[in-house]
Amino acid sequence: MPPRALSPSLNERAFVLSALRSSLRQSGRSLSALRPYDLIFPGSHGSVHLISGSTTLIHAHTTSILSLPSSNNFSEGTFSVSISLSPQLSPNNTPGPPSQLETTLQAHLEAALQRPSILALDALCLSAGQSAWAVTLTIHILAADGGLEDACLAAGVASLLHARMAASEVVGREVRVFEEREREGGALPLVGGAVASVGVGIFGEEGEEVVVLDPDAGEEDLVEARIAVVADEGGEVRRIRLGGGGAVDARVVLGVVKGAGEQAAERARWVRERVREDLEKRKGTGQEERRAIGDR
Repeated sequence: MPPRALSPSLNERAFVLSALRSSLRQSGRSLSALRPYDLIFPGSHGSVHLISGSTTLIHAHTTSILSLPSSNNFSEGTFSVSISLSPQLSPNNTPGPPSQLETTLQAHLEAALQRPSILALDALCLSAGQSAWAVTLTIHILAADGGLEDACLAAGVASLLHARMAASEVVGREVRVFEEREREGGALPLVGGAVASVGVGIFGEEGEEVVVLDPDAGEEDLVEARIAVVADEGGEVRRIRLGGGGAVDARVVLGVVKGAGEQAAERARWVRERVREDLEKRKGTGQEERRAIGDR
């Protein structure tokens, strides 16, 4: 859904707030309900489509190539994240400097995945000062109706869990990389398990707040404040970000963090399980392929 060209009117704000105070949303969801996600694994390892309802479509892909170790540490590989918005999402998405939305999404993903790194960077190094894996997570946003921070993170984590590094061996100063049909690759070295986030919109003035989880694009235009909670699959809250500028009672924030953290942890576990299911389906096919090559 393209960004709104005009700010919501006072009448629209009053109407939506009145409906929310009556626990009514245009989508029909309850105030605490998240939109269901579906993950599709269409091709090679690390390629993921995330669909949310009929309006959000995100493609995430993870690649790893042999490169030089990090310039900051010769015993570590590198991990980077990039985001692109489809021109179909908005006519404003044209080549050039990143938009405000891209900057916000980039900051959210970097904070959730890179500070600290979700990958063990030292495990990506094959030969200190000589060669290491450079892992890149690329996220393409094709269509959206709000909740992009959460959807991009879920798609990105699914892609990282699903991706495989090629098998390799180091002999002296030489590094040999095997094709998948020769030797099965391994999972990326994740640290601390999967993570996910849940965004929360706060409506109304301080003391009369209405809390809405996973606001859609129309609701996001009307919030007084926003809270994003990142948690891992074990239930530990990793990060809390407040935005929007509105004043929020501290007790409301504490309640939001608890509830949103639990839902984020549940979503992280769901992402891991969906990835595990697809990898199990692929396992038999890969073994048969390698066995056929060995018999030749």
